[in-house]
Amino acid sequence: MDTPVHSPSGSQQMDLLARAELLRMQAAELERAAAAHEPAPPTVPFTESWSSVINGPVDGAVLHDDQPNDLDQASTAGRLARRAVRLARLGRAQEALLTAARAEACAGADGEVTIGVAIARALVAFTEGHPERASAGLSRLLRDRRILQGHSLSPIVGLLAEAAFRARQLDEAAQLIDRWKTRVGLSLDDPADSELFVAGRLIRMHGLLEAGSSPLPDSALPPLAVARLHLATGMWLRRHRRTVEARAYLETAGNTLALPGGEPWDRLCRSEASAASLAQRSGAASETLSTQQLVVARLAAFGMSNRDIARQLCVSPRTVSSHLYRMFPVLGITSRHQLASALRQRQELDAAS
Repeated sequence: MDTPVHSPSGSQQMDLLARAELLRMQAAELERAAAAHEPAPPTVPFTESWSSVINGPVDGAVLHDDQPNDLDQASTAGRLARRAVRLARLGRAQEALLTAARAEACAGADGEVTIGVAIARALVAFTEGHPERASAGLSRLLRDRRILQGHSLSPIVGLLAEAAFRARQLDEAAQLIDRWKTRVGLSLDDPADSELFVAGRLIRMHGLLEAGSSPLPDSALPPLAVARLHLATGMWLRRHRRTVEARAYLETAGNTLALPGGEPWDRLCRSEASAASLAQRSGAASETLSTQQLVVARLAAFGMSNRDIARQLCVSPRTVSSHLYRMFPVLGITSRHQLASALRQRQELDAAS
Protein backbone atom coordinates (compact mmCIF):
# COMPACT_ATOMS: atom_id res chain seq x y z
CA MET A 1 0.00 0.00 0.00
CA ASP A 2 1.48 3.32 -1.05
CA THR A 3 2.02 5.99 1.59
CA PRO A 4 0.17 9.21 0.66
CA VAL A 5 2.41 12.17 -0.10
CA HIS A 6 1.40 15.46 1.51
CA SER A 7 2.42 18.73 -0.09
CA PRO A 8 3.84 21.29 2.34
CA SER A 9 1.60 24.19 3.28
CA GLY A 10 2.40 27.80 2.44
CA SER A 11 3.91 28.50 5.86
CA GLN A 12 5.97 25.31 5.68
CA GLN A 13 7.25 26.29 2.25
CA MET A 14 8.25 29.71 3.61
CA ASP A 15 10.09 28.04 6.48
CA LEU A 16 11.93 25.69 4.09
CA LEU A 17 12.92 28.59 1.84
CA ALA A 18 14.18 30.62 4.80
CA ARG A 19 16.25 27.69 6.06
CA ALA A 20 17.69 27.13 2.58
CA GLU A 21 18.69 30.78 2.42
CA LEU A 22 20.40 30.56 5.82
CA LEU A 23 22.32 27.45 4.69
CA ARG A 24 23.39 29.27 1.53
CA MET A 25 24.68 32.22 3.57
CA GLN A 26 26.52 29.90 5.93
CA ALA A 27 28.23 28.10 3.04
CA ALA A 28 29.24 31.39 1.41
CA GLU A 29 30.70 32.68 4.68
CA LEU A 30 32.69 29.48 5.19
CA GLU A 31 34.05 29.66 1.65
CA ARG A 32 35.19 33.26 2.17
CA ALA A 33 36.84 32.36 5.48
CA ALA A 34 38.60 29.35 3.92
CA ALA A 35 39.83 31.41 0.96
CA ALA A 36 41.37 33.95 3.32
CA HIS A 37 42.81 31.18 5.59
CA GLU A 38 40.95 32.68 8.47
CA PRO A 39 38.65 31.02 10.99
CA ALA A 40 34.93 31.48 10.46
CA PRO A 41 33.57 34.57 12.29
CA PRO A 42 32.19 33.75 15.72
CA THR A 43 28.63 34.45 16.74
CA VAL A 44 28.38 37.83 18.47
CA PRO A 45 25.33 38.24 20.72
CA PHE A 46 23.27 41.31 19.84
CA THR A 47 22.62 42.86 23.23
CA GLU A 48 21.15 46.25 22.24
CA SER A 49 17.89 46.90 24.06
CA TRP A 50 14.60 47.23 22.22
CA SER A 51 14.08 50.65 23.80
CA SER A 52 17.32 51.78 22.15
CA VAL A 53 16.26 50.31 18.81
CA ILE A 54 12.93 52.17 19.04
CA ASN A 55 14.35 55.54 20.15
CA GLY A 56 17.96 55.51 18.92
CA PRO A 57 19.34 57.00 15.69
CA VAL A 58 18.62 55.29 12.39
CA ASP A 59 20.71 55.65 9.24
CA GLY A 60 22.05 53.57 6.37
CA ALA A 61 25.11 52.49 8.33
CA VAL A 62 22.98 51.03 11.10
CA LEU A 63 20.89 49.10 8.60
CA HIS A 64 24.06 47.79 6.94
CA ASP A 65 25.39 46.63 10.31
CA ASP A 66 22.21 44.62 10.78
CA GLN A 67 22.74 42.53 7.65
CA PRO A 68 22.15 38.84 8.59
CA ASN A 69 25.67 37.46 8.15
CA ASP A 70 25.95 35.35 11.30
CA LEU A 71 26.35 31.59 11.24
CA ASP A 72 24.13 31.24 14.30
CA GLN A 73 20.44 31.21 13.35
CA ALA A 74 19.22 32.71 16.63
CA SER A 75 21.58 35.67 16.20
CA THR A 76 20.47 36.05 12.58
CA ALA A 77 16.80 36.08 13.64
CA GLY A 78 17.53 38.77 16.24
CA ARG A 79 19.35 40.96 13.74
CA LEU A 80 16.56 40.57 11.21
CA ALA A 81 13.99 41.59 13.84
CA ARG A 82 15.98 44.71 14.74
CA ARG A 83 16.42 45.53 11.08
CA ALA A 84 12.64 45.23 10.61
CA VAL A 85 12.03 47.74 13.43
CA ARG A 86 14.48 50.24 11.93
CA LEU A 87 12.96 49.87 8.48
CA ALA A 88 9.53 50.52 10.01
CA ARG A 89 10.87 53.65 11.68
CA LEU A 90 12.06 54.90 8.30
CA GLY A 91 8.58 54.40 6.83
CA ARG A 92 9.69 51.50 4.60
CA ALA A 93 6.63 49.45 5.50
CA GLN A 94 6.81 46.63 2.96
CA GLU A 95 10.50 45.99 3.56
CA ALA A 96 9.88 46.00 7.30
CA LEU A 97 7.07 43.44 7.05
CA LEU A 98 9.06 41.15 4.76
CA THR A 99 12.10 41.33 7.05
CA ALA A 100 9.90 40.60 10.08
CA ALA A 101 8.52 37.52 8.28
CA ARG A 102 12.07 36.33 7.57
CA ALA A 103 12.95 36.75 11.24
CA GLU A 104 9.94 34.66 12.26
CA ALA A 105 10.90 31.94 9.77
CA CYS A 106 14.37 31.45 11.26
CA ALA A 107 14.76 28.21 13.20
CA GLY A 108 16.42 30.11 16.04
CA ALA A 109 13.58 32.59 16.51
CA ASP A 110 12.67 32.97 20.19
CA GLY A 111 10.67 35.23 22.48
CA GLU A 112 12.92 38.21 21.85
CA VAL A 113 12.46 37.85 18.10
CA THR A 114 8.69 37.62 18.59
CA ILE A 115 8.83 40.88 20.54
CA GLY A 116 10.85 42.57 17.80
CA VAL A 117 8.48 41.39 15.09
CA ALA A 118 5.50 42.70 17.08
CA ILE A 119 7.22 46.09 17.50
CA ALA A 120 7.97 46.33 13.77
CA ARG A 121 4.37 45.52 12.84
CA ALA A 122 3.05 48.02 15.37
CA LEU A 123 5.22 50.79 13.94
CA VAL A 124 4.05 49.95 10.42
CA ALA A 125 0.46 50.19 11.67
CA PHE A 126 1.30 53.61 13.17
CA THR A 127 2.67 54.81 9.83
CA GLU A 128 -0.39 53.56 7.95
CA GLY A 129 -2.77 55.23 10.39
CA HIS A 130 -4.11 52.09 12.10
CA PRO A 131 -3.30 52.43 15.81
CA GLU A 132 -6.14 50.04 16.70
CA ARG A 133 -4.32 47.31 14.76
CA ALA A 134 -1.10 48.01 16.65
CA SER A 135 -2.97 48.00 19.95
CA ALA A 136 -4.61 44.64 19.19
CA GLY A 137 -1.33 42.97 18.22
CA LEU A 138 0.61 44.26 21.23
CA SER A 139 -2.24 43.35 23.60
CA ARG A 140 -2.20 39.76 22.32
CA LEU A 141 1.53 39.57 22.94
CA LEU A 142 1.25 41.04 26.44
CA ARG A 143 -1.27 38.34 27.34
CA ASP A 144 1.20 35.55 26.42
CA ARG A 145 3.25 34.90 29.56
CA ARG A 146 5.11 32.00 27.92
CA ILE A 147 6.67 34.17 25.20
CA LEU A 148 7.44 37.11 27.48
CA GLN A 149 9.04 35.09 30.26
CA GLY A 150 12.59 36.29 30.82
CA HIS A 151 12.29 39.30 28.48
CA SER A 152 11.88 43.01 29.11
CA LEU A 153 8.29 44.20 28.91
CA SER A 154 9.07 47.90 28.60
CA PRO A 155 9.00 48.27 24.77
CA ILE A 156 5.71 46.38 24.54
CA VAL A 157 4.16 48.38 27.38
CA GLY A 158 5.30 51.73 25.98
CA LEU A 159 4.08 51.14 22.44
CA LEU A 160 0.84 49.54 23.63
CA ALA A 161 0.00 52.60 25.73
CA GLU A 162 0.81 54.84 22.76
CA ALA A 163 -1.27 52.79 20.31
CA ALA A 164 -4.21 52.59 22.71
CA PHE A 165 -3.97 56.33 23.38
CA ARG A 166 -4.17 57.05 19.64
CA ALA A 167 -7.04 54.59 19.18
CA ARG A 168 -8.91 55.91 22.25
CA GLN A 169 -8.71 52.49 23.89
CA LEU A 170 -6.44 53.46 26.76
CA ASP A 171 -8.64 52.22 29.62
CA GLU A 172 -8.48 48.60 28.45
CA ALA A 173 -4.74 48.76 27.79
CA ALA A 174 -4.12 50.37 31.19
CA GLN A 175 -5.87 47.45 32.92
CA LEU A 176 -3.65 44.95 31.09
CA ILE A 177 -0.51 46.92 31.96
CA ASP A 178 -1.64 47.22 35.57
CA ARG A 179 -1.84 43.43 35.87
CA TRP A 180 1.80 43.17 34.82
CA LYS A 181 2.73 45.98 37.24
CA THR A 182 1.30 43.91 40.07
CA ARG A 183 2.83 40.66 38.82
CA VAL A 184 6.43 41.76 38.21
CA GLY A 185 6.65 45.15 39.94
CA LEU A 186 6.90 47.43 36.90
CA SER A 187 7.59 51.09 37.67
CA LEU A 188 6.10 53.63 35.28
CA ASP A 189 7.71 56.65 36.97
CA ASP A 190 11.45 56.16 36.33
CA PRO A 191 12.81 58.13 33.33
CA ALA A 192 15.73 55.67 33.20
CA ASP A 193 13.38 53.31 31.32
CA SER A 194 12.03 55.55 28.58
CA GLU A 195 9.30 53.18 27.34
CA LEU A 196 7.80 52.52 30.77
CA PHE A 197 7.96 56.25 31.51
CA VAL A 198 6.14 57.02 28.25
CA ALA A 199 3.45 54.49 29.20
CA GLY A 200 3.04 56.01 32.65
CA ARG A 201 2.67 59.53 31.30
CA LEU A 202 0.14 58.48 28.68
CA ILE A 203 -1.97 56.56 31.19
CA ARG A 204 -2.02 59.56 33.52
CA MET A 205 -2.26 62.18 30.76
CA HIS A 206 -5.81 63.24 31.60
CA GLY A 207 -5.10 63.73 35.29
CA LEU A 208 -1.79 65.52 34.71
CA LEU A 209 -3.26 68.08 32.34
CA GLU A 210 -6.51 68.58 34.24
CA ALA A 211 -4.53 69.25 37.41
CA GLY A 212 -2.32 71.74 35.59
CA SER A 213 0.84 69.68 36.10
CA SER A 214 3.46 69.90 33.41
CA PRO A 215 3.39 66.79 31.22
CA LEU A 216 6.94 67.47 30.05
CA PRO A 217 9.26 64.50 30.64
CA ASP A 218 12.64 64.37 32.31
CA SER A 219 15.50 65.65 30.14
CA ALA A 220 17.24 62.29 30.51
CA LEU A 221 14.78 60.71 28.05
CA PRO A 222 15.90 60.13 24.43
CA PRO A 223 14.79 62.97 22.11
CA LEU A 224 12.41 60.69 20.19
CA ALA A 225 10.68 59.59 23.41
CA VAL A 226 10.29 63.25 24.40
CA ALA A 227 8.83 64.04 20.97
CA ARG A 228 6.38 61.13 21.23
CA LEU A 229 5.13 62.52 24.54
CA HIS A 230 4.85 66.01 23.07
CA LEU A 231 2.79 64.56 20.23
CA ALA A 232 0.47 62.74 22.61
CA THR A 233 0.10 65.88 24.75
CA GLY A 234 -0.76 67.97 21.71
CA MET A 235 -3.32 65.37 20.61
CA TRP A 236 -4.96 65.36 24.06
CA LEU A 237 -5.10 69.16 24.19
CA ARG A 238 -6.60 69.39 20.70
CA ARG A 239 -9.25 66.80 21.56
CA HIS A 240 -10.22 69.03 24.49
CA ARG A 241 -10.25 72.17 22.28
CA ARG A 242 -7.18 73.72 23.92
CA THR A 243 -5.77 74.47 20.50
CA VAL A 244 -3.29 77.23 21.34
CA GLU A 245 -1.49 74.95 23.81
CA ALA A 246 -1.80 72.01 21.41
CA ARG A 247 -0.02 73.85 18.61
CA ALA A 248 3.00 74.58 20.81
CA TYR A 249 3.45 70.91 21.74
CA LEU A 250 2.86 69.66 18.19
CA GLU A 251 5.31 72.11 16.65
CA THR A 252 7.98 71.09 19.18
CA ALA A 253 7.35 67.40 18.49
CA GLY A 254 7.48 67.95 14.74
CA ASN A 255 11.04 69.27 14.90
CA THR A 256 12.25 65.86 16.09
CA LEU A 257 9.78 63.56 14.36
CA ALA A 258 10.67 64.97 10.93
CA LEU A 259 14.18 63.49 11.28
CA PRO A 260 15.04 59.99 9.91
CA GLY A 261 13.50 57.33 12.14
CA GLY A 262 10.43 59.33 13.14
CA GLU A 263 8.14 58.41 10.23
CA PRO A 264 5.64 56.30 12.29
CA TRP A 265 4.87 59.48 14.27
CA ASP A 266 5.67 62.31 11.85
CA ARG A 267 2.68 61.91 9.53
CA LEU A 268 0.24 61.99 12.46
CA CYS A 269 2.03 64.97 14.00
CA ARG A 270 1.73 66.99 10.79
CA SER A 271 -1.95 66.11 10.52
CA GLU A 272 -2.62 67.08 14.13
CA ALA A 273 -0.68 70.35 13.79
CA SER A 274 -2.67 71.27 10.68
CA ALA A 275 -5.95 70.50 12.44
CA ALA A 276 -4.91 72.50 15.51
CA SER A 277 -4.02 75.51 13.35
CA LEU A 278 -7.38 75.28 11.59
CA ALA A 279 -9.20 74.87 14.90
CA GLN A 280 -7.56 77.96 16.31
CA ARG A 281 -8.77 80.08 13.39
CA SER A 282 -12.26 78.59 13.36
CA GLY A 283 -12.58 78.68 17.13
CA ALA A 284 -11.84 82.39 17.15
CA ALA A 285 -14.40 82.94 14.41
CA SER A 286 -17.15 81.07 16.19
CA GLU A 287 -16.59 83.11 19.36
CA THR A 288 -16.61 86.56 17.75
CA LEU A 289 -18.81 86.39 14.63
CA SER A 290 -22.51 87.05 14.94
CA THR A 291 -25.13 85.14 13.00
CA GLN A 292 -25.58 88.08 10.62
CA GLN A 293 -21.82 88.33 10.04
CA LEU A 294 -21.65 84.63 9.14
CA VAL A 295 -24.51 85.09 6.67
CA VAL A 296 -22.74 88.08 5.13
CA ALA A 297 -19.54 86.02 4.82
CA ARG A 298 -21.33 83.16 3.07
CA LEU A 299 -23.13 85.45 0.62
CA ALA A 300 -19.88 87.30 -0.16
CA ALA A 301 -18.16 83.96 -0.69
CA PHE A 302 -20.81 83.12 -3.31
CA GLY A 303 -19.70 86.23 -5.23
CA MET A 304 -22.50 88.62 -4.32
CA SER A 305 -21.67 92.33 -4.18
CA ASN A 306 -22.12 94.40 -1.03
CA ARG A 307 -25.16 96.09 -2.58
CA ASP A 308 -26.79 92.72 -3.42
CA ILE A 309 -26.08 91.38 0.06
CA ALA A 310 -27.56 94.53 1.61
CA ARG A 311 -30.71 94.16 -0.47
CA GLN A 312 -31.00 90.48 0.51
CA LEU A 313 -30.64 91.20 4.26
CA CYS A 314 -32.50 94.53 4.31
CA VAL A 315 -29.49 96.44 5.63
CA SER A 316 -27.36 99.22 4.19
CA PRO A 317 -24.30 98.49 1.97
CA ARG A 318 -22.20 100.31 4.57
CA THR A 319 -23.28 97.76 7.21
CA VAL A 320 -22.23 94.91 4.92
CA SER A 321 -18.86 96.58 4.29
CA SER A 322 -18.36 97.07 8.04
CA HIS A 323 -19.12 93.40 8.75
CA LEU A 324 -16.59 92.23 6.16
CA TYR A 325 -13.92 94.64 7.43
CA ARG A 326 -14.24 93.25 10.96
CA MET A 327 -14.43 89.61 9.89
CA PHE A 328 -11.23 89.43 7.86
CA PRO A 329 -8.79 89.56 10.84
CA VAL A 330 -10.93 87.09 12.79
CA LEU A 331 -10.93 84.59 9.91
CA GLY A 332 -7.22 85.12 9.26
CA ILE A 333 -7.71 86.43 5.70
CA THR A 334 -7.02 89.67 3.86
CA SER A 335 -9.54 89.71 0.97
CA ARG A 336 -13.03 88.49 0.10
CA HIS A 337 -11.53 86.08 -2.44
CA GLN A 338 -10.29 84.02 0.53
CA LEU A 339 -13.71 83.80 2.17
CA ALA A 340 -14.77 80.59 0.44
CA SER A 341 -11.62 78.76 1.56
CA ALA A 342 -11.88 80.03 5.14
CA LEU A 343 -15.53 79.00 5.44
CA ARG A 344 -14.84 75.59 3.87
CA GLN A 345 -12.08 74.94 6.41
CA ARG A 346 -14.45 75.90 9.18
CA GLN A 347 -17.06 73.45 7.88
CA GLU A 348 -14.49 70.62 7.64
CA LEU A 349 -13.40 71.23 11.22
CA ASP A 350 -16.98 71.18 12.49
CA ALA A 351 -17.57 67.88 10.66
CA ALA A 352 -14.39 66.35 12.09
CA SER A 353 -15.21 67.34 15.64
